[in-house]
Amino acid sequence: MVRAWYIKDIDVSKGDNPKAQNHQTPPKYVQVEELEKIGFLYFKIDVENFVSEGKLTKIKTERNYTYEDTIDVSKKGLGDKYEELVNIFRCLINLLFYNE
Repeated sequence: MVRAWYIKDIDVSKGDNPKAQNHQTPPKYVQVEELEKIGFLYFKIDVENFVSEGKLTKIKTERNYTYEDTIDVSKKGLGDKYEELVNIFRCLINLLFYNE
């Protein structure tokens, strides 16, 4: 499931943390349809069966993708870097959906 939201105005000089989720009050979520209008792509793929399911292969073929990367975003896969990378992704997502 994808959850995206508009973030509140933040002021780092006042102690606001740009890496936090920074929900507006009350939270204002963005629907997937709204994200699609601005070119955001979302595909739900079963990680346990994606090879046999063929959905990823179909997406790659339709979009002419000739490469792929696999990233194991788990404590086991990332070790000591897990928390750091989770915070980087949170910050990136917040920047992408910053509401001015």
